Amino acid sequence: MDMMERQNTIGFDAEELQLAAAQKSRLHTLQTLSPQALREKRVVTLQSLWRGRCVRQGPLRKRLKMNRHRNKVVREILSTEESYNESLKFVIDYVKKQLEFHSTGPQAIITEAQLSTLFSNVEQIYILSNQIIDII
Repeated sequence: MDMMERQNTIGFDAEELQLAAAQKSRLHTLQTLSPQALREKRVVTLQSLWRGRCVRQGPLRKRLKMNRHRNKVVREILSTEESYNESLKFVIDYVKKQLEFHSTGPQAIITEAQLSTLFSNVEQIYILSNQIIDII
């Protein structure tokens, strides 16, 4: 890189330099195209912009809005399920294990029958919750 290029890059971040290089490359490509190819490229660009506008403004706008809402709902369900899953893991790893430890002996806090009733299927629910998270 010569001194002039180095001075021109001072104050610019890498993203700006990449953008400038890409624009320079596009300009070079456009300059080397024949007039016919240049017209075709402009038509394709115009069609692309028009289709994008139609999606944003036309009949597909409602569908796009519904898809965004659906994605938001799915993210919320996933977040809730992950939080629930963490709570189940805490119950299994700490609460249930501590109660199991204190369910034996003469000073038992809870009987084994009560423990079995309280936590009868918590592991199965935890496994199902993990499967739901994996599916989502």
